[in-house]
Amino acid sequence: MTLGNDSEPEPDLTVVRAQDAASRTHHPVTALLVIEVSGDSPRFDRRTKAALYARTGIPGYWTVNLEDATIEVRSDPDTAAGAYRETRVVRRGETLTAAAVPGVPVDVASLFP
Repeated sequence: MTLGNDSEPEPDLTVVRAQDAASRTHHPVTALLVIEVSGDSPRFDRRTKAALYARTGIPGYWTVNLEDATIEVRSDPDTAAGAYRETRVVRRGETLTAAAVPGVPVDVASLFP
């Protein structure tokens, strides 16, 4: 992804519209959902990357927290503040569905053996 003039983060997974991914000359400039797997960088993912994605209006940002076996789900970006208005933590035993891909449930327990 290319976000602004000076940022090319490398998220672990992005969900983009087909037309945004169709270019052969440049990376997508937005996404519907960004997922970071946070093993050794949870603070960076929660603060720096979350602010970047919110500032650019990415509607959904998930941090898969390997240490706590949770998924931190952020939504409703405030582009002016560079922050997400909604954050919730999803744990084992819960099922998660992204607004970007409705009908594709994620069983959180299945991600953490």
